Amino acid sequence: MPQGAVSAHYSTLGRGMYGNDCASGILDGMIQHSQDGERLVKTDCDVWLSGEAAKWLTHPGKARAMNVYHRRWQQWGGLWSAGREQVISAREHADSLTRCRCAESHLNLLCLHATSQGCEAPASAVIGQWSEGERGYAAMLPIHRRGERSQKAEDLFV
Repeated sequence: MPQGAVSAHYSTLGRGMYGNDCASGILDGMIQHSQDGERLVKTDCDVWLSGEAAKWLTHPGKARAMNVYHRRWQQWGGLWSAGREQVISAREHADSLTRCRCAESHLNLLCLHATSQGCEAPASAVIGQWSEGERGYAAMLPIHRRGERSQKAEDLFV
């Protein structure tokens, strides 16, 4: 394990971050490696943020997520932020979710929405699926798994 890596108590048994144990494990790790009063940010590894988007995520208050277009406009759980106390509350809700092989990002958004503070994603908070060119407010690699993702990732972060 690389120095500073956070180990997990679960395995997704293959490609992808799916299932209740994965979602709960992410919340557990965020809680265990943070302190009271901190704002926590969960991001997928293929996300690029503008300075404006990064600042928006640090705003105190309820959880914040972005919107993405994938067959329809929807809140996207690959990038969100919340106060540590809200993440603790979301983790308590995680144990009551129906067991499934849903994406951890979807499950954690459900948990954030279940807290008393909820989760906001204003229409202006949009993450684009980047292939090349302008990155905009925030960008990620396309959701599909086709194509040469490693080259596109290298280009996104240059």
